[in-house]
Amino acid sequence: MTTQPDLFNTPQAAPQPRNMPTFNPDGVSVKGCSFIYAPKGQAGEYAPLAANPYKGCGHKCAYCLSGDTLILMADGSTKTIESIQVGDKIIGIKILGKERAWNTRITTTTVKAKISSRKQAYKITLSDGSTVICSEDHRWLTERGWKYTTGTMAGEGQRPYLTVNNSIRKVGSSTIAPDETDAYRRGYLSGMIRGDGHLAIHGPYERVGFHSERPGNSNHPYRWQHVAYQFRLALKDTQALDRTDRYLHGFGVDTQKFDFGIDTNNPNRSPMKAIRTSSKSSYESILDLISYSHGIEWNRGWLAGIFDSEGSHGKEALRISNTDKKILDTTKAALTLHGFDFAQESSVENPKRATTIRILGGRSETMRFWQVANPSIKRKFKLEGRAVCASVKVLDIEPLGKVIEMFDITTGTGNFIANGLVSHNCYVPAILRMDRATFDAGAIPRPGFLDNLTKDARKYQLLGSDSQVMLSFTTDVFNPSDMSLTRPTIEILKDHGLA
Repeated sequence: MTTQPDLFNTPQAAPQPRNMPTFNPDGVSVKGCSFIYAPKGQAGEYAPLAANPYKGCGHKCAYCLSGDTLILMADGSTKTIESIQVGDKIIGIKILGKERAWNTRITTTTVKAKISSRKQAYKITLSDGSTVICSEDHRWLTERGWKYTTGTMAGEGQRPYLTVNNSIRKVGSSTIAPDETDAYRRGYLSGMIRGDGHLAIHGPYERVGFHSERPGNSNHPYRWQHVAYQFRLALKDTQALDRTDRYLHGFGVDTQKFDFGIDTNNPNRSPMKAIRTSSKSSYESILDLISYSHGIEWNRGWLAGIFDSEGSHGKEALRISNTDKKILDTTKAALTLHGFDFAQESSVENPKRATTIRILGGRSETMRFWQVANPSIKRKFKLEGRAVCASVKVLDIEPLGKVIEMFDITTGTGNFIANGLVSHNCYVPAILRMDRATFDAGAIPRPGFLDNLTKDARKYQLLGSDSQVMLSFTTDVFNPSDMSLTRPTIEILKDHGLA
């Protein structure tokens, strides 16, 4: 291996104080320069200025996962990576400080690109019983930073890789919600309407009318008994209202939508949306639909409906509160049927206050509730800004001995949550506005790079810039396939005070 001479070991005057920002929030580049630039977004966290002698990537590390891997969406649900679309909102993480630190925060990010390829499959088995199938070059966030699935790739040396001594950072449970059934819909209607709906019979009232259609008898009154039937559901969250209306319509009950709670004295107050019906047949149908029942699907729907109407999701705990003993007992039975542990919290001083059922087991169990029950009101799902505290131990990394179709997505954070685990992806193609095929083709020298770099460096020097320039976000500094650009690049930057 050829040793590169030290370009900087020359006698120099005492260094002057330099303004060396570690982050360039404004992304200010010198006008007319494109070969030296101020990186924006996530890349700007690494260097105030950058220059890429090569186009494309020299690492050839397309991180890939099997198509059935579940990706955590921004609303708490999951989708298979095979079905993910560009533009989808998903959960990622941002790492504060050094990448090995545990100071991570959950955030929402966007899918910017998606690719598929065929790769040798490896199966990772975790201590909680979960598994994931990936390529050998896929990376995971461990207690010791990012690590590849295996230790080596063809043509490369050793690299950080997973062993059974590692633990992978985990955000929570990863389950796909079952399809909706009629039993689930009935359970949802029962939980929602019993929790927040209004059902009432008014009367009978005596009504008086006149036989105006009979000549000569227009002033002759007649009396009859009138009964008024009323169903109304008023909510601020239109997702739950729309779902209730759709389910009722599917069972043959038509309702009318209207604004509810308009306050003429307070025009800034937003009215709630509501649905209603006043026919006897619809009223009786709704009573039948919300009758208590049994079965795993009815109880799953009940959990979604009662949570939409009476539930809350605080910093970590998920709670359902009510004063009705039958509603509380039904909720506890449904949670037990689906394997959730819970605590019941009542006020000793005031028995008339609502009793709260709190799900135990931390974030993993609250996320499983969201994914199993699938409630409608997604604003209640709150993970933004929370720390990633959990991890799960690696038990086995097993080559499956076969090539399968795999998928990778590019996100705004450079990572995503796969089967509950913090997983790496490559964000650079989106930043460089390159299609993935060209990016993965390899590091190719940029035509005319040295001449254009000299022109840009002169402009930065004339404006008094002394910020150091990072070389390449996409390949090694001394690119193994072509070493003709890097040393002259460093010399140009050094000559212009940018190294």
